This record gives sequence, structure tokens and C-alpha cells, in this order.
Amino acid sequence: MLRSTAARRSTEQPSSCSSSSSSSSSSSSRSSSSGNSSSRSSSRSSKGEQQQHDQQQQQQQPHDQQQQQQQPHDQQQQQQQPHDQQQQQHLHDQQQQQHPHHRQDNQQQQQHPLQRQNNQQQQQHPRQTNQQQQQHPHHRQKNNQQEQQQEQQEQEQEQEQEQQQEQSSNRSSSKSSSRSKSNHQQQDHQQQEQQQQEQQHEHQQEQQQDQQEEQQQQQEQQQQEQQHQEQQQEQQKEHQQQEQEQQEQEQQQEQQEDHQQQQQEQQEQEQQEREQQQEQQQDQQEEQEQEQQQEEQQEEQEQQQDQQEEQQQEQEEQQEEQQQEQQDQEEQQEQQEQQQEQQQEQQEQQQEEEVGVFTFLTKTSVSMYMMRFMAVVRISIAAFSCNFKSLC
Repeated sequence: MLRSTAARRSTEQPSSCSSSSSSSSSSSSRSSSSGNSSSRSSSRSSKGEQQQHDQQQQQQQPHDQQQQQQQPHDQQQQQQQPHDQQQQQHLHDQQQQQHPHHRQDNQQQQQHPLQRQNNQQQQQHPRQTNQQQQQHPHHRQKNNQQEQQQEQQEQEQEQEQEQQQEQSSNRSSSKSSSRSKSNHQQQDHQQQEQQQQEQQHEHQQEQQQDQQEEQQQQQEQQQQEQQHQEQQQEQQKEHQQQEQEQQEQEQQQEQQEDHQQQQQEQQEQEQQEREQQQEQQQDQQEEQEQEQQQEEQQEEQEQQQDQQEEQQQEQEEQQEEQQQEQQDQEEQQEQQEQQQEQQQEQQEQQQEEEVGVFTFLTKTSVSMYMMRFMAVVRISIAAFSCNFKSLC
């Protein structure tokens, strides 16, 4: 960037000097103004073509935008230089118009073809360098300023050529033409200022367009960020919904497990109650059986008691009979001995019969007949003892 600014300034200084020297010797005429206007229109058309070319190159080179944004100070200096050049030209032209000797020297210098070619080459060279450097959108300011300088240089060259032609034909009327020249130069100066204002207006419009493009890019970035945030929010919502569904499923599973456990506990309780009921029923059945057995035993005992009472009654009757017999035996002792023998035999028979009865009773009910047998045995023993005592 420093090299480009130095080259630009080096090209600006000789152009200003040449323009000042040429304006002092030229004569003002209507034809020169028309030629200048045609040259301005041609330069503007070439400027429009170059701006289109610059815009194409500016879209391809975004890296130089950052470099040009860092150097606004050079742009301001470039914008201020054309006005200073014009003032210098105006003063220098006025000084040279007062001296005819200088006018002839300037004419000789302006008519030299080698210097003109060198100046043209020098004026054309910055345009090529600027085309090479105009690779970034923000180089428009420098390019516009350089184009202004090039237009001024071209206009000065055309003016020099026209002035040389006019000076060759109108050397005698140089003093009168110098005054009109100053007026014409003032008009050119005003036109240049208008052009500069238009260029500044165009430059401002371009800056506004650049700012609008940057704003659009920022808006697009913000929209992309918003879309990204919305996508993230949707993903978070989906993730939260999935987590909620998982939690609900886990809760449902837990509820199902709790319900199953409760059902199992209820079933176990019912089984325990059934088992308890079955045990109670079994206990009741056993108690009923025991009661039945007790009742049966009581009945048997009652029957045995009845039989024992009957046996006792029989024994008492037998005892009474035996007492009577004993009384009879006392009377008849002799008969009694015989009778005793007979009774012994009868008793033996009775014992045998009682033994048979006892065996029969033991088969039916052992306990009852055992008691009866013991009673009979006791009765028989008592009777035998009584009989034996009576015999004695």
C-alpha cells in the first residue's frame, strides 16, 4: 500500500507541473471547451467500463477489503489533493501568462514528442497498476480517486494539444486570450469541482451499498444463528419429551410392579386364611370326633353301670336265698354236706358257665364284662365263703 501511494503521488506531481505550464501558453476558445466536454464524456464512458471491470474484480477478491479498511487516511489525502492541484495550476498559470518568455519555453517543452510520450506512458502506467491492485470491493475509493486524476491528466493533455494548435495560429492574440483563458479555467475548475462532488456522491452511494450488503450479511448470519438456536431448542424439546416418556414408562413399570406385589401379597394372605380355615375345620372335626367318642364311652359306661346294678340286685337276692338256705342247712347239716357236694358241683358248672359267659362278654365289650366278671367272681367267692362258713 505504501508503494502504491508513493507511485500515485509521483504521478500526480508531474501531471500538475505539466498542466500549469500548458495552461499559461494556451488561448481560450469555444472549440477547446467543446473538445473538453467531448473528452469528459469519453472519459466518463471509459470510467463506467472500468468501474464495471473493477466491480467484477472486487467480487473476486474479498481479502483486500480488510486491507483497504485499515487505510482511510490515504483516501482522505487523495481526495484533498485534486483541489490543491487545481489551485496550484491556477496560480502558476497566472504567473506564466504574465511572462512571454516563459510562455515560449513552455510551448517548446510541450511540443517535444518524447516528453509527451513519457508523460503519456507515466499516466497510463498507474492505471495498469491500479487495475492490478483493484482486487477488493473497498478499493473503490482509491480507484475512483485515481480515475479522477487520470481524467484530469487526460483533460490536461487534450488541452495542451489544443493549446499548442491555437498558439501556433494565435500567437499575436495571446494577451487577449489569456484573460478569456483564465475565465475558461475557472469554468473548468467549477466543472471539476462538480465532477468531484458527483464522484463523492457516487462514492457515498457505494459506501452505503457496501454497508447495506454488510447489514444483509449480518442479518443472514443472525437468521442462520436463529435457525440454529431454533433447531437446538427443538432438539432440546425432543430430548425432554423423550426423557418424560422414559420417566412415565418407568413410573408405569413401577406401578405395575407395585400392583403385582400387592396382588401376590393378597393371594398369599388369602392362602394363609384358607389354610387357617382348613386347620380350624380339622380341629373342629377332631373335637367333634372326640365328643362322639366321649359320648359313646359314656353310654358304654352307663350300660356297664346298669349291668353292675342288675348283678348286684341278683347277688343280693342270691345272698337272701343263701341265708335262708343256711338256716335250712343248720337244720339239716347232714343234708347240707350232701347238698354242698352237689352245690360244689353246681358251682363248678356255674363257674364254667360264667366263664363261657365271660368270654362271650369280653368279645363284645371287654371293659363291661370284665367288671361284671369281677362282680360275679366276688359274689361267687362271697357265696362260697358263706357256704363254707355255714358248713363249718
